Amino acid sequence: MSYNEFIKKLDLLTELIEKECTGTALECAKKLNCSRRTFFNYLEILKEQGHNISFCRIRNTFFFDKKQ
Repeated sequence: MSYNEFIKKLDLLTELIEKECTGTALECAKKLNCSRRTFFNYLEILKEQGHNISFCRIRNTFFFDKKQ
């Protein structure tokens, strides 16, 4: 995967989290066309950039948690 593709996937993930329409980890990985493990690696990268990300079991979506 090229660096540009990597950045596009991170941008898409950020957009999905902002819209709160990621679905479960597996569903989001399918949207990003990557493995579930790679999806969690992307989440870690976003967290290292200072984002607080949580998962809502009721809505089945990841979201940026502004409380933390």
